[in-house]
Amino acid sequence: MAGQAQTVSVVAGDNGAIHAAMKFIQETEIMVIDGGGYTERALWGGILNTRAIKSNIAGIVIDGAVRDIEELKEMGLPVYCVSRTPAGPHKGWGGIIGGSVSCGGVCVSPGDIIVGDSDGVVAIPLGQEQDVFEASVKRMDFENKLIRKIQRGEDLSGVFEHPKIEKL
Repeated sequence: MAGQAQTVSVVAGDNGAIHAAMKFIQETEIMVIDGGGYTERALWGGILNTRAIKSNIAGIVIDGAVRDIEELKEMGLPVYCVSRTPAGPHKGWGGIIGGSVSCGGVCVSPGDIIVGDSDGVVAIPLGQEQDVFEASVKRMDFENKLIRKIQRGEDLSGVFEHPKIEKL
């Protein structure tokens, strides 16, 4: 999953603002929802997922709970969350659409680049994507060189040793 963030902040357990945000999210964007890490009520489920797929958005990241897990898996839209619960949401407490949010302790602003795979999700601040890309390429090159050295049977002890670690 990759795309630009559209952000929503909600009151714990209330998904009314998420429904309202569905009117504003653009195709290929990723909805990033600050649910405050609240896990007793699901903010997302099959109904919102159906709306998201109809809107052709790229994915969902929720600092909160979801439900309808089997249904969501079958639908194929990437959904990242902190927990699952069968309890449904409530509505009517409000929220904020389009402001900076905290999701999993990370500040995310509208337009930031969101990338997710089976290992998790990262947020790249808009304007820093080239630096992050270059650092990522360097890291992948470094790790590929290490793998080739391991395959050749070379000693890598100096690469990973830390001066403060002693063998007893």
